[in-house]
Amino acid sequence: MVFYIKRFWTIKGIERRLFLNGICIAIMLKLLIRLLPLKSLIKFFNAKPKYLSLKEQKTQNIMLVRRTLRRIENSMPFSLNCLIKSLTFKFLLNSLGVNSNIELGIKKSQPYILVAHAYLIVDNHFEYLNLKGFTKLTSK
Repeated sequence: MVFYIKRFWTIKGIERRLFLNGICIAIMLKLLIRLLPLKSLIKFFNAKPKYLSLKEQKTQNIMLVRRTLRRIENSMPFSLNCLIKSLTFKFLLNSLGVNSNIELGIKKSQPYILVAHAYLIVDNHFEYLNLKGFTKLTSK
């Protein structure tokens, strides 16, 4: 345990802040997803950043959040599903000024079984947690 605490203090300040925010967000989302129906969580999908970062910083911020989310996954006592990962990624990107969208997809795995998946899109080309074969869900 002492090793992990020492290693935590060697991380840069912004990564440390993102890590602590990400852990809090992931725990909060785990509870909210268990307690509330999906239709009440839709407003989280449409959250926008308060400010937008420069285009030069966008790629760097995405890589920073990706690295931070990997750390969060390794340190959580429970597993994170794709919806929690995508929402946490979105909130951390929003805090750095990067706008993103969460999309839901489905895939037919057996004759009467549908599998759902959540993934993140940035600028219509950068994808996080995208799996091949999923059909994007749209509403009219």
